[in-house]
Amino acid sequence: MRFLDRLQLPPLPAELVKQFSGQLTELDLRRMVKVKHAAAANDLSEASFRRHYSHLIQKITTRRDGVVLLNALTLPPPQD
Repeated sequence: MRFLDRLQLPPLPAELVKQFSGQLTELDLRRMVKVKHAAAANDLSEASFRRHYSHLIQKITTRRDGVVLLNALTLPPPQD
């Protein structure tokens, strides 16, 4: 049994798996990265990323925030 099967996570959309196949594994796409890294990947400042994409930021600890790498690579439209 695969590790991801035991976690009972919903499957990633097929088009995203195809888009990143050979580059990133499914586990890589689900890992958390720092907000600073997510912003840099999208050519934004960290403050701008926090302002426009705050709905993607998750609290990891009391002092650390993170973004799922898949969300950082495929940004949805910002919430108003």
